[in-house]
Amino acid sequence: MDAITRMYWTSADSVRICDVRPAIPGRAAALTSGPGGTTMLQLQVLDRPEATAPRRMWRAFPRELADVLCIQTRAGLPMQMRDELAIVLARGPVRMADAHGRPSLLGPGDVGLIAPGELCAVEAGEEVCVLLVARADAPRFATRVAHDPGLAAKFRALFGELRRGLTALDVLARFTEALAELDARHSSATIPATSRSRAAARARDYLLEHFAEPVSLEQLADVSGINRFHLLRVFRREFGVTAHEYQRHLRLARASRLLASG
Repeated sequence: MDAITRMYWTSADSVRICDVRPAIPGRAAALTSGPGGTTMLQLQVLDRPEATAPRRMWRAFPRELADVLCIQTRAGLPMQMRDELAIVLARGPVRMADAHGRPSLLGPGDVGLIAPGELCAVEAGEEVCVLLVARADAPRFATRVAHDPGLAAKFRALFGELRRGLTALDVLARFTEALAELDARHSSATIPATSRSRAAARARDYLLEHFAEPVSLEQLADVSGINRFHLLRVFRREFGVTAHEYQRHLRLARASRLLASG
């Protein structure tokens, strides 16, 4: 089969991209092990697009106005980390699961929320609509599934307009208003964090800012304010993976975003 393979290699201190053979429409991605302990996100562009799971992705607005990607799929979303806020909308029952395997059920009157830097999968049998919103000020939310039929209806209506290619300024204004409404109703800003959660959060925030750099456990312990052995347990308890696995997922998320941007 004539195809291109685009490889995103992530190691301790870099992301490297390599293309092989001319590009032909159709895409499929896989994670494999690379040399020297690296991890590879491999994109293969096939000459038979129908062989991949039914999925459509497009940019909602010009990037200079708002960095928003739309995804329409029946295949759900794999367990991976993203550096955007993911807003998930479903027509029927959908199961979401975090890195611990804890399930959350999403229905037509719900808004699914996957925070930047969170490992989460979406298992879907019916059509799922996803908005990936890049926000420097993305808040944390009190729950992964917000039951809010009115807001869910607003986001579904906006998604329908974006699917038809409507990107006028009034659509952007209504989308911005819906985001503000989401923040006001469901942000966890007022929920107090325990000292354990704060320590893990400080380590996570440091990894978010320095994901491309080599970061030692000692550095994270200094940032978090607890010893490294305690940090190992606390970080896994809070986020489902070790700190260095989390950093690897951050790098893969950035490689995936490069892939989505072409």
